[in-house]
Amino acid sequence: MISFRYHLVSIVAVFAALAVGIIAGSTAVKQSLVDSTEQNLERTERQLAEISEERDEFEAALGGYEEFSAAASESLLNGRLDGVALVVLDGTAIDGAVRTGIDEAIEIGGARVVGRIRLDDSIGDDDAALRIAGALDSSARDEPQLRAELGRAVGRSIGEFGAAAAASVRRAEAAEERSTTTTTSVPASTQAPVAATAGVTATVATDPVAPLDSAATGSTADTVPGAAAAAEPSSSVPATTTTTVPLEIDPGVWLGAGRIEALDGANLLRVEESGDEFVPSSPLVLLVIVDRRSAVPVHDIVAATLVELGRSDVAVVVAEAGSLPSDDGSKSDSVVSIVRADGELRDDVSTVDDVEVVAGWFGVVLAIEERVGGRVGHYGRHDGSRGLLPVPS
Repeated sequence: MISFRYHLVSIVAVFAALAVGIIAGSTAVKQSLVDSTEQNLERTERQLAEISEERDEFEAALGGYEEFSAAASESLLNGRLDGVALVVLDGTAIDGAVRTGIDEAIEIGGARVVGRIRLDDSIGDDDAALRIAGALDSSARDEPQLRAELGRAVGRSIGEFGAAAAASVRRAEAAEERSTTTTTSVPASTQAPVAATAGVTATVATDPVAPLDSAATGSTADTVPGAAAAAEPSSSVPATTTTTVPLEIDPGVWLGAGRIEALDGANLLRVEESGDEFVPSSPLVLLVIVDRRSAVPVHDIVAATLVELGRSDVAVVVAEAGSLPSDDGSKSDSVVSIVRADGELRDDVSTVDDVEVVAGWFGVVLAIEERVGGRVGHYGRHDGSRGLLPVPS
């Protein structure tokens, strides 16, 4: 007969065996975990060492690339924009490196920035619509409509500036063609005045020179801001006449008054002018710089500006940072995408995407040069581009 003591011993033996098994098993598992952890740690350390080495190689290559870019920019861009007058329209929250890179490339190219309009971040505030309506004396209350009106107002002011610059260029060309040496009488009635343009200074110099058998000589010169003046030689004295018409444009007249002044006063944009009059030698260029990553989108305002300019005397180039990759379908807030998708804008406005990199800065200068020459192109890495850069001429 099995006694209670036998059962008790058996139960104790079972639990003792179980305890021994648990201890033995846990010891083996712990050792396995330790070994596995050590192996993972060693592998991670090797990977970190490889990454560090690759980083050092990348930084060395980047340094060489930056040195090459600095050297190449001088030879590739130097003088390509000599005589070009630029107005820059900045979107909101442009990255400082992007702005600096483009500005330096433009400076190397030789362009002159005669004015700059910066859309203010407050344009996205809740009260912006009311401020736009007040500045433009608009009866509209719909915010999208008011933003479009703001864009059109900016476009009209820049367009008028461009028309004045283009008129100056045409008059200078015509004056050069008319510069002749004659030995016939020049009646006063044949002296055609030069049409006046607001913000333009016209200088007309006429030097009548007496014949060799006469001791009489005479000259006149008049400079009248915003108007034209002409000297009338005697109708009875044969003369050798040379007429030149240098016409100077004052950026302040176009960017510092009217609608732009009102919008500036409403803290919707900021205007910076060169402050110096200039004689344009080519059509005015509008360079639009936008950053799609900005927290205050202005694509609709800029698009309205571009549409308003239409086929004006202003050559337009859009430079965009943060452009979208080809497989991203949400492109409504990309100015470059809007231009490239619109038939008329695509034929009138040049675009450069990815201007957050050096190649984009080069592309801006080359695109401006191409646009001044009467050609339109689209460059960068994304949809609608014809290549990374324009082919330098």
